Amino acid sequence: MKSKMTVIQELKFWVGVIEQAAIPANGERLTQDEQGALSQTYRVLAQTALYAADKHNNTGENSIN
Repeated sequence: MKSKMTVIQELKFWVGVIEQAAIPANGERLTQDEQGALSQTYRVLAQTALYAADKHNNTGENSIN
């Protein structure tokens, strides 16, 4: 049986994926475009977390799922 990830678990998973993807293969620094894309990705994750928290607060549930 497949277990369902909570929203928080899923956000943590995607943060890990993004952090791994942000490590340049050649050991150099990220380009300006790559840094911009990484920043945008984190902003989207933050907005998703806020949306989940707002949704949770409006339902009165005890956990964010």
